[in-house]
Amino acid sequence: MRCPMTLASTASRAAPADMSNRLRGLQSDARELDDTAVDIRGHVPPWMLGGSLLLNGPALWDLPHGSYAHWFDGLAMLHRIRFAPGNAGGASASYRSRYLQTDDLRESLAARKPARGGFGSPSPAGWFHRLRHLRNPVVTDNGAVVMARIGSQWVAQTETPLLTSFDPDTLKTTGRIVYDDAEVIHVMSAHGITDAQGTYWNVGVEMGPKCTYKLFKIVAGSRTREVIARWAVRQTGYLHAFAMTPTHVLVWQPAMRVNAIKLALSGRGFIDNFAWKGAAGSSIDAISLADGSVRSWAVPAMASFHAVQAWDEPSADGRSPATLVLDLCTTDGPEIFSAFRLARLRAGEPVGVQHRVQRYRLEPGRSDAQPQ
Repeated sequence: MRCPMTLASTASRAAPADMSNRLRGLQSDARELDDTAVDIRGHVPPWMLGGSLLLNGPALWDLPHGSYAHWFDGLAMLHRIRFAPGNAGGASASYRSRYLQTDDLRESLAARKPARGGFGSPSPAGWFHRLRHLRNPVVTDNGAVVMARIGSQWVAQTETPLLTSFDPDTLKTTGRIVYDDAEVIHVMSAHGITDAQGTYWNVGVEMGPKCTYKLFKIVAGSRTREVIARWAVRQTGYLHAFAMTPTHVLVWQPAMRVNAIKLALSGRGFIDNFAWKGAAGSSIDAISLADGSVRSWAVPAMASFHAVQAWDEPSADGRSPATLVLDLCTTDGPEIFSAFRLARLRAGEPVGVQHRVQRYRLEPGRSDAQPQ
């Protein structure tokens, strides 16, 4: 089933009429296109090879009877830009797009309003529905954040454990990944990492009175989440991504901490169940890929969505344990979590959040690390 273009066009009328072209990416008028020629301005380098650029993102926020409240929550669209080298150094490009055919999309189109909650949009489900599904909550499968691979199989993902596969050539949705294990994971990093062997790595959290992090991998051709390490915390920090070196996985816990009971029962947008705990600081966990052991370093309170890079720095004598180095894009407060509310963006308000890249040196024998 393709998303009806007429619905997208009708829904776009619910968006503010005074949005300028610079805000066009916030309007609900994205259409599915079939290999449409792209106008190339300037010159394509003669050494450029053919290939495709794949990406996904939110595309439909406004439905006839309701809208999403946060930019992140728009229903997902897959995009492909294909480059083809031409004669005498010329080149051509074509663009193709498809809505990701998820349960969230189908239910929302049928209801003509958002059917599930999101990052900053409330759940329409009633309190008794949430209580009945307490152990197995109904969460979004709207894979609008990033793409990844399990072996050669492409998947679109968000911050839940629900992965949706698609064909990278046609962009046709091919179905939900059905795991064949019994692991309970409620939230998951949106940025899984695929290694050189095609193994997919990710970090998820099982919510409860104590929250349990789980580092797992899925080898190519498998549907089993093989857990490498588990470690418990009282309140998990907001998890969006993690970093990986040849020897360790690095997970940072921002000072934005979840109330697990509120998350299960409140019906509010996902991030609205978190609170800034600046006095408690933050931490960075390092999980050994060799034995699954976990070490932690306390760091000053920060928030971070993404790592820039991470690596192992050998000791001077070559015999002592290596220092782990992590570069993060950080902020000092929680403002980033409300900066992308759709109403603010459509009003043209600046994001106004200052980021900086900070380096953390996780030295063996220490329990803290100061940013550089």
